[in-house]
Amino acid sequence: MEKSEACSAKSVDQKSDIEKRSIDELKRDVPPPDTGYAWLVFISGILVFVTSFGAYNYFGLFQAYYLNKMFVTSSATSISWIGTISATLSLGLSVVYGPLVSTIGLRYTTFLGTASCVLGLFLASFSTEIWQLTLTQGVLFGFGCAIMANAAIFTTTMWFEKKRGMALSVVISSGCIGALASTPLVSFCLTKLGIAWTFRILTCITLVSMVLACVVYKPRVEVEVPKKVIRLETLKDPFIIYICLGSFLFQVGATVPMFYFPVSIGSVIPEGMSSDTVAQNAVILYCVFSFLGRVSLVKVAEFIGLLTVLIASHLITAVATMALWYGTNSYITYYVYYAIYGFFAGAIFVVAPVIFAKYYPLSRIAEVNGLQMSFLGLSYFVTTPILGLVFDHFGHRESYSQLIVICAVAFFFAGVCFVFLRNHVKKALDKSNRFFI
Repeated sequence: MEKSEACSAKSVDQKSDIEKRSIDELKRDVPPPDTGYAWLVFISGILVFVTSFGAYNYFGLFQAYYLNKMFVTSSATSISWIGTISATLSLGLSVVYGPLVSTIGLRYTTFLGTASCVLGLFLASFSTEIWQLTLTQGVLFGFGCAIMANAAIFTTTMWFEKKRGMALSVVISSGCIGALASTPLVSFCLTKLGIAWTFRILTCITLVSMVLACVVYKPRVEVEVPKKVIRLETLKDPFIIYICLGSFLFQVGATVPMFYFPVSIGSVIPEGMSSDTVAQNAVILYCVFSFLGRVSLVKVAEFIGLLTVLIASHLITAVATMALWYGTNSYITYYVYYAIYGFFAGAIFVVAPVIFAKYYPLSRIAEVNGLQMSFLGLSYFVTTPILGLVFDHFGHRESYSQLIVICAVAFFFAGVCFVFLRNHVKKALDKSNRFFI
């Protein structure tokens, strides 16, 4: 009897040792975060955002080329669909990223996104009709950008832990740097080489930049990503409801300066100054302060909390819009406003992914991030034609006052949504977790 018990105890000890060794071996097989390979992922993410989302900051150059040279007899409304479809899909199709990763894997999904971006730009170089550019520069490139942007966010989140906030903020903000570098290049190419070769040069740059992601992006740990595009339980989550509603309202407000600020500043410049130069300087100023703001605000959140930063940035933007843009006749004041707007308005792009990374498990990051970005895309799609109607019928294509008020009100109520979100998550988190609340 004693011998049997001794054998049984020995067997249990051996089993325990085997399980312990298995766990230790599993830990050794998982690459450490924040070091080595993670920085390759980081660099790749920067290149992805420079060539994908950076493109939307200089799309106005293409819009001007289409209006003034390529499609002179076509309506501005029909031409605007090229950019509208591209931007809408690059945000709205983010919801398909998670199911794609679950079905074909992270690396093949990255291949698909790269191929779509490159093919879209290359085929655009042969396009001569609006509908052709809508399909190539709009649909194909927009779909590819949705995949690649989410791939950069998801993979960076996976490979960083302690430095996750910094890594995400720099990667996502690099789209602004892409605009600074690409705007003069695209302007030069359109003027000297024409639109066909401009697209071909951008094709080569995009291919080189995104190939690194195809090589580098791989899972650090095994993650079960939901296969459904949208799950009902996610839509019922109060956290998601608040942040998606706030994101929708944010995009309503952000669409106004995107389309109308560079044009409106031309109405207040002194005689003898070039409106094109003033507008281009304003865009450069915006990109610089946008990059600085997006990187800095995540750092500030370490002291006052991520949601506090999100609330404050939207309310500051609302106040600045009414105080500095509404009724202003000085182009210097316009510059001051656009610098403040650039610094604070884009906080949601970097703060939201960091919030998701801290609030949800890794398996749900692609789903919730894709859903939030889809609400941005939906808002962009709905808001763009409505703003055009307001400008035509109420502003009579001269006054921007109504649009400026819409911008300020949208940012204010977005901030209110995030106040409710903060109150909701306070109940679920330890009060010592100041980095979050």
